[in-house]
Amino acid sequence: MINLLSKRDQRIVQILDYLVDTRKTSLQALSKGSNVPERTLWGDIKRINEMCEPTQIVSTSEGVELYIPSEYNERYLFDKILEESVELRVLEDIFLQKVWSIGGLAERLFLSEVTVRRLIQQINKGLEKFNIQISSNPLEIKGDTKAIIQLFTIFFLEKYNRVNLFMKPEEIEAVELLLHSIELTNKLIQNNQDFNLVLLRFYVRLKYYIGSPQDTVEEEITDYVNDFDAVNQKFRSAFGIKLTPSIVHFCIPYLFDKTSIALTAKELESLLVDDKEKEIYDKVVELLQRFTQTTGMEFTSYDELVVTLFDVMKEANKTPYIVYDRDRHFVTHLELYNPILVKQMIDVYDSLFSDKKYQVMKYNVLYIFITHWEGLMTLFKKRDREIDVAIFFDSDIEHALFAKEVLGHEFGEHIHFEVLDCRTYEELYRDLDRFEVLITNKPGLRYTGCDILCLDEFFLDESWTDLRKKLVQAESALLSQG
Repeated sequence: MINLLSKRDQRIVQILDYLVDTRKTSLQALSKGSNVPERTLWGDIKRINEMCEPTQIVSTSEGVELYIPSEYNERYLFDKILEESVELRVLEDIFLQKVWSIGGLAERLFLSEVTVRRLIQQINKGLEKFNIQISSNPLEIKGDTKAIIQLFTIFFLEKYNRVNLFMKPEEIEAVELLLHSIELTNKLIQNNQDFNLVLLRFYVRLKYYIGSPQDTVEEEITDYVNDFDAVNQKFRSAFGIKLTPSIVHFCIPYLFDKTSIALTAKELESLLVDDKEKEIYDKVVELLQRFTQTTGMEFTSYDELVVTLFDVMKEANKTPYIVYDRDRHFVTHLELYNPILVKQMIDVYDSLFSDKKYQVMKYNVLYIFITHWEGLMTLFKKRDREIDVAIFFDSDIEHALFAKEVLGHEFGEHIHFEVLDCRTYEELYRDLDRFEVLITNKPGLRYTGCDILCLDEFFLDESWTDLRKKLVQAESALLSQG
């Protein structure tokens, strides 16, 4: 959905996407990897540094490096794009019915009406493929209902994540009371994170419903909602409308979707109603079976994974992010630990879900799969042999032995530290073929067969960071060799 942004913001997303994965790079590589011409890079980098302070893209002798202070992370960079984008502000204000006219929107954004019309025209081009359009008289979001709800659910999740950042306290209180009055909600939702998501989805659907009322439903809802009178009073006070059967049907769809009540794979299978659902279910089950065969590990949360992945795959063709592909970055970083295993997972997924509509969900599915599979991290860290790390200090042997003790305590498992007691550098170099990494306090040592990290006399915070990077690189190299 990056095409909803201005051309400049699109370039910024591409630059950050590349730098988040590489951190350090040359300008030529950055230009090629981000598909942004070199002549425009510095201007875009300047904009990033202004917008995303205190994170910075700094110049180095080799090119540029992305610096992120410890109290910030990658997500912050993309959050700032969501926050600063005028195009997304236009979409948000119109969807939340904060303005109804071009003039009102222009005044709200401190822009001319001509500029606002041009923005809407540009946004509509990006929305065409989703069958969504902004109409200008009055200002409304129109088009495919499902696509609109998906778009704004993803948008609010990515921009705000927490409902208290865009909902009024009385609105939150009213929706919480409604949801808690429904027994099925209490049965399905086990934690605050999930409840926040359900509340957010309800709010998006409700705001859409208020702007575009749906078909009238006459079904009695007191069977679903306990203490309806109290709930309705709170709801009317918060939103200015009566809680009707139509609102409940539209805003709480899981009440009326039989597959939503399934808690086990067997229950889900018994509730499938058409061939499409059965096909998705069979593929999800086969996906998990193939993953099990590939890794040799059984699932401890098989039922939860089947139900969760089925729900995700039903929403195929939905890009699960606006600007920050969290799931792809998550999987990409895990490749550093075990590139072979990640590639196997991707290959299995691609073989079962080759259709384009399922490919957009790939990293979302892998993220869910990895985070829900208890014990999987042991596979990511599994290797046939330890990483061999040499320690050579030219001060005294006790210093090196002390360093070994500190390093062993800090890193320990799967890493073998050995102190080298060499009288000459030639002797040291002959010994280095046995090691993946050399840790030394001697500046300027170079050896092509071994990664070298020169540390200060004692370890500083950046020492651990640099060493972890070296060890991860060594792990990745070992795993790539099989």
